[in-house]
Amino acid sequence: MQRLEMVPMYKHQGQNKISGGSSKRFVYVLPKFVLGDDEELEIDLKELNGNRRINLWYKNHQIKRLNAFWRKNI
Repeated sequence: MQRLEMVPMYKHQGQNKISGGSSKRFVYVLPKFVLGDDEELEIDLKELNGNRRINLWYKNHQIKRLNAFWRKNI
């Protein structure tokens, strides 16, 4: 499995601190890229100087469905 790290082009409402028991929404914009039919996108968010970590995996067909949803509802 090949790993490629991308640096966000833009961060909207990025937070430096999120207090325990609270939630925040934020948006990261990545450079345009293409996934092959058998490839997956893994998003790994880690807390700086902490223990919290979030891993998200998406297959290409799931991303295509999300794109169709957003185009229809914008």
